[in-house]
Amino acid sequence: MKKRLLIIFFLILSVSLVFSLQFRTDWKRALKEAKETHKRVFFVFHTDWCPHCRHLLSTTLKDPEMLSYFEKEGYILISVNPEKDREAESTFKVYGYPTMIIFDKNGKEIDRILGYMDTAHLIKTIEDFKRGVGTLNYMLKKYEKNPDDLNLIFNISTKYIARAEFQKAIDLLNIMENKAEKGKKKDEVIKAIMRKAYAYYKWKKFNRAADCMLEIAEKYPDSKEARDAYLDASYYAGRGGDKKREKELLKEFVKRYPDDPRVNKIKEKIKK
Repeated sequence: MKKRLLIIFFLILSVSLVFSLQFRTDWKRALKEAKETHKRVFFVFHTDWCPHCRHLLSTTLKDPEMLSYFEKEGYILISVNPEKDREAESTFKVYGYPTMIIFDKNGKEIDRILGYMDTAHLIKTIEDFKRGVGTLNYMLKKYEKNPDDLNLIFNISTKYIARAEFQKAIDLLNIMENKAEKGKKKDEVIKAIMRKAYAYYKWKKFNRAADCMLEIAEKYPDSKEARDAYLDASYYAGRGGDKKREKELLKEFVKRYPDDPRVNKIKEKIKK
């Protein structure tokens, strides 16, 4: 009986939290209200086509524990699809999804989170941000003391990408790539180059993104990443409207890797 009552209680709590903590879509009005009432803001940017966004919205951001945290901390919640609200996209320079922005009680942006997080991880990250831990400024100070920390460099580049500061991200990733090459750390070199490609892609410099992927194939032709590099490069070229280069790269893939199980599908794509 007691167990049943507890289940009923948590169900009621969950429903009440969902209704009391609605995500606003009028971001201008919500931010104005937050500033006037000195409330923190949790702002999530998502798109319809992004699977990580859908997962975040249907799990973490509907979790009673997450909603209870927002309620306790006094957050105003905002949810926007920037592809349907271009003003929000240009104002906050959000081009990767999902992106979550945390604002303090004075309306100042504390930091951003790019990608999916489960409830426990998200709560910990927000709490860390409140203490100044894990923010961009925090990482930059650590970088001054640890300039050879490749993982730190990579994480800082992610912070810059989340802010659409693509050139800063790429400059750091070039440093990471060079340091990794000197240390003969192949996996770290590939990691840096792939993230550079992603930065160029978000920057809408599609052929530069393709060039990055081909760099992997040239440097490490026998690696498992080399095969996918040609396909990714083709995808980036196509996204940029360079259909000729897109097909040429697919043909090069077929030529180099005739035994790959994807070859038949790729041949069909080339014919179209």
